[in-house]
Amino acid sequence: MDTVTATGTVKLADNGQPVLVPTGPAGDEPPRALDLLGPGLPPVDARVVVEGELNGRSLQAARWQPKPAETSAWGIPDDMAGVTPEDAEAILNSVPEDWPIISTGETTVASGKQVVTLEVERITPEIQRWYEQQPLGSVHLVAFIKSA
Repeated sequence: MDTVTATGTVKLADNGQPVLVPTGPAGDEPPRALDLLGPGLPPVDARVVVEGELNGRSLQAARWQPKPAETSAWGIPDDMAGVTPEDAEAILNSVPEDWPIISTGETTVASGKQVVTLEVERITPEIQRWYEQQPLGSVHLVAFIKSA
């Protein structure tokens, strides 16, 4: 088992099981849900950060709290500089398809430049190395699951 925090929205699976899904925009594929287990789970449709023990795709919740706005994949921090649209497109094109990607996108910031959003299930060492090679302020990297 791995002690983690996972950030997302509580939903009910078809079988009635509470699950935590990433909160980003819905894509064509079903989200990467974690089964939530334990007493005192957050209510359905709540945006939360859950801490607990991860075993496969099951999260034994030890505690939870409402999700802070700054953890959202789609809320870009104000201090991100951004890059030209061409550079943002090149950054997106450099993301390998075999990574645990939940969603990607581009957002225009106040300067008129763009920030790439990359939401992944977990930040692997490979993803971290890639991120560190990108221009400062060009990528908003968000993980659904983080080691605690």
